[in-house]
Parts: sequence; structure tokens; C-alpha cells
Amino acid sequence: MGTAQILTFPDQDAADATHTIGFHFHETTFNFSDVDGGGQGIETYGEPTWNVFITAPAIISEANGFQYSTANYGMLGDIMSMGGAGDNLASLFSGGDIVDAKNVPSSSTPNFVGNLLQRSAGNSVMSNMMSAMSRTTPNVREEQLFAQPDFRQFTFNFDLFPRTENESIILNKIIKVFRSCSYPSMTEDNLRFIFPDEVAIRYYLQNNQMNEDRLPIIGKSVVTSLSVNYGGAGIVKLFPDGSPANVNLTLTIKECKLNNRKSDVIPDMSP
Repeated sequence: MGTAQILTFPDQDAADATHTIGFHFHETTFNFSDVDGGGQGIETYGEPTWNVFITAPAIISEANGFQYSTANYGMLGDIMSMGGAGDNLASLFSGGDIVDAKNVPSSSTPNFVGNLLQRSAGNSVMSNMMSAMSRTTPNVREEQLFAQPDFRQFTFNFDLFPRTENESIILNKIIKVFRSCSYPSMTEDNLRFIFPDEVAIRYYLQNNQMNEDRLPIIGKSVVTSLSVNYGGAGIVKLFPDGSPANVNLTLTIKECKLNNRKSDVIPDMSP
């Protein structure tokens, strides 16, 4: 493995800060992993390129999303509910035994026939008349079925105030590194993009002690958005050499792989 270059802001007393975030960039590489980790396994990184340390973020934001689809069972749901078939299937799929089917109560026959007529008629005059006269409507028998988790997304916001021209120069270089690592490179013939760098993000407490338990652990990620505001104080202020005296930096990253409870970054809290 090569040696990554290091940038730190602020440049002199970053080690004395109460907390620091390290952005460890690596050349892109495949994201396959072993089966033992539930599809996550040990993360694979390419050659290191840059290590950027920035103290005291203003915002650390985590976004978790999950996809569900609406399942409509309709008449099949009526049949399974009344005849006990639903219980039998649930028991069968979970490794249990099949039980005797229920007898359909005779009192359910009119409702069953009414549901059959209304479901087949759709939103017709007959269907509306049946609901109006009976003051009932068929049970839609819909349920939310889990599809998959979304990729976790994190947003880091920094309000950065260089105290000297040298610190402003370092900050400008950090922004250039973030910008460069976020963009793809090209093959020599310019026919294909080469993926941008991937990033490992780590939290550091004072004296470089890593804190892996209090803030969310983040898996291998890519930069999806980079925003730089050079007028964060309401006006663009510059040092005599033209270096910005105040920068608001917002970085959004997204994990490369989907998570589950077996993932190292999603501790399983089941009883």
C-alpha cells in the first residue's frame, strides 16, 4: 500500500480540538465481500491517496431510508382469512406444522358474495349502490411489504474560519482535494470514466483516540455532493493575498453497500 498525503485544518492546534473527522480517500476498487458478514464482510480499499482532518463540524447528519411496496390481496385475502389458509401458509413458511382449516361461518357468506360482486364491479354504479345501501365497503386487505433498505447517506457541514493566510491556503487545498477525489478521471483514450475515489470516514477525539461507539459508524462511501460557500459570513471576506477568510463547506456522502443487521456498521440490537 502507498502512503497518503495529509492535510489538517486548522494546521497548528488540530490535535487539541475536542473532536476531529478524518476523511481517508482511496483509489476505487471492487466492493464484493464475503458471505459470512451477511453480504458485507471486510471492506476492501484501493491505494490511499489523501488523509484530510477537519475539526469540529457544525452538523453531522445521518439519513436512513427503507423501501416498502403495497400488496393488495383482494378476494384471495378473503378466502385465506376465512378458511385459515393464511395461518397454514405462515406456519409452513416458518417451519411449523399445518393445522386443520377453519370452517367458514355461514354468517360470512353474504359478505363474501358482496365482496366478490363489488371487487369484480370495480368503481361502478352497482358497487357504489351496494356500499350506500349496506353502509359497508370491502376490506381492501392491503399490507406494506418490505423491499430493501436504501443506501445510508451522511451530510457534514463545516464553518471554517482561517486565522492566517497560511491556514486559508491549506483550506483551499483541502477543498481542491475534496473536489478532485469526487470527480472521475479518464482512460488514456478518453473513452471511459474511471470511478472517483472512495472514502473511509473516522471520528477522532482529543489525542487521536478513535470514537467508534457514540456517533454512527460509516462504511466505505463515495462523495455524492460537495458544496462550498465563500460568503458564509454574509459577505466574501479575503486576506490581502486573495485567500478567503470564511468558508462554509458541506459534504454529502453515501455508503457503497446496502446494510443489514449483520453489517458491522449496523449493530444488531435484537434481544
